[in-house]
Amino acid sequence: MSSQPYRFAVIPKSTDNFYFAEIELGCLQAASELNLTCHYTGTPVEDYAAQASLIGELIDSGKYAGLALSVINATSAAAVIAKARNAGMAVVTFDSDALDSERQAYIGTDNFAFGDQLGKVLLQIDPTGGTYGIISGTGPNLRDREKGLRERLAGTKWKESLNGSPKYAMDDTNMALEQMWEYAHDPDIDTVIPLGGWPMFNETGWKEFVDSNRKKFKTLVVADATENQLTLLKHRYVDGLVGQLTYLMGYQSIEVLNKLASGEVTSDVVMGTNFLQALNVPLVLPPLTVDANYLGNLVYFGYLLCALITMSSLGFSVWTGLQRKDATVKAAQPPFLIMICVGTLIMGSALIPLSFDDNNSSQVACNRACIAVPWFLSIGFTVCFSALFSKTWRLNKVIFSAQRFQRIIVRPSDVLLPFLGLLTANFVILLSWTIIDPLHYDRNDAPGTDDWNRVISTYGHCNSNSSAVYLILLGLVNFTAILLANYQAYRGRHIETAFSESKYIFIINICILQACILGVPMLVVTKNIPQGFYVVMVLLVAMITLPVLILIFVPKLLYWHKEHRKYPSVQVGPPNTERRSFSLGHVIVCHQQNNGVAPSRRVSAVN
Repeated sequence: MSSQPYRFAVIPKSTDNFYFAEIELGCLQAASELNLTCHYTGTPVEDYAAQASLIGELIDSGKYAGLALSVINATSAAAVIAKARNAGMAVVTFDSDALDSERQAYIGTDNFAFGDQLGKVLLQIDPTGGTYGIISGTGPNLRDREKGLRERLAGTKWKESLNGSPKYAMDDTNMALEQMWEYAHDPDIDTVIPLGGWPMFNETGWKEFVDSNRKKFKTLVVADATENQLTLLKHRYVDGLVGQLTYLMGYQSIEVLNKLASGEVTSDVVMGTNFLQALNVPLVLPPLTVDANYLGNLVYFGYLLCALITMSSLGFSVWTGLQRKDATVKAAQPPFLIMICVGTLIMGSALIPLSFDDNNSSQVACNRACIAVPWFLSIGFTVCFSALFSKTWRLNKVIFSAQRFQRIIVRPSDVLLPFLGLLTANFVILLSWTIIDPLHYDRNDAPGTDDWNRVISTYGHCNSNSSAVYLILLGLVNFTAILLANYQAYRGRHIETAFSESKYIFIINICILQACILGVPMLVVTKNIPQGFYVVMVLLVAMITLPVLILIFVPKLLYWHKEHRKYPSVQVGPPNTERRSFSLGHVIVCHQQNNGVAPSRRVSAVN
């Protein structure tokens, strides 16, 4: 074989097929630019045995550095490709591939996607459905197109005929036209989908067929988009075309062969080419239903949990007020119990504005609801967890002082400074957010369109340009409240009180930590899915507020109920004990001697 310039052979399925004409033009153009020789040759009709024989002759001539072929039969092609590779030739396939052969590259479209696109165009033009027939041919590329077409139309109103579909035209124009007429005589067929442009290559015969069958075939979608097919489309002789860039296939085949022959690339090159889609848009498009993703009946779920949180908060606060002089409640520090109830009540109230959208409220109301939600959540959270911190801090100060037998007066006002600090920080951030860049309710288009590029889904959400900054600041402030509460609970972990509040506060924080680990990523994922975002937010609020109320109040209720059943005339304390107490301002430290048992220290903080 001679050295440069290289000589390459390009072999289509058949030279009489009008579709391959532009392959030759692309091949010649690339050869001219690269100073190479492109020899475009093939058999007049599609015949895999004749194609294999021709390729064998080209290999035996020793004149070619490489060849490109459109595969008719993958098995026979694999044999001649192996022979060419053994002879030191570069080999690529185009349009139709032999995947399991030794070919070094494939240039062409994804034929499965090509069939899928044909089905999509049919659905675009006529989604009403019916029965269709397929005209196919030989070659693995056409098998893939059949699969893609069937998969796209599966589950739609279009069904393939069970009587003689597909028909095989063997890339023959006249045979393809005859098969179109055969389908036309079948009363059950509503359209025909040729997987190649063969029947349209006879322009006169195609026009005659369409003119005679316009009433029967209201929609015709055909593969390929050659110049004469586009002309027929302009004159309404076809409704949709899905074509390939055949000129580019020919051009790139020579480019890749040159790189393979010169050693620039070695193997496993796949160069995909794009589709060309042309269709006549119907005057009346199918009706469009847009999914607005409203909250709908989900708001009742939010209202239910809001009512549960509200009733629990009010119920526990009323019980605390009624029993405030009881020793059990006094020991639990009533002001802080009331603060906890107020905090959970405020947080739970956030579920009401959270349930607003533009389906059940006006734009103005939605805007106000967007602003209200972070106020309720942040203020409520701060009040609740500052109370947990403050009451634990107060108890720790009393216990540790009593253990050292030091006189100390600890009033509720003495431990409210952290609460006021956190509350002020929240207030400043929320006020700045509300004034500088307030949240507002927006409705945006969701990803995805229908076959006519119309929006099919929208979603509403609260938004502001600086929301991320303010959310981070609020998160840092309120995380401080959690850290302070945890620190005081850790300090008092060895203190034994009637209600083991340090233990319960630790459990509360574990619950919140788990809720945040699960909930925050889910909020990020569902930020553009209103229903999902709403459910996650509602559950997060419930998982923060309800454990606080249950773990702080239920043990006290059970203890109070148990003591009053045992000693109905006594506020608190078992019998047979010698009680000695001394006052430390607003705190009473009690020593008890229990029938010879070592003395223990119990502390009650009272007002």
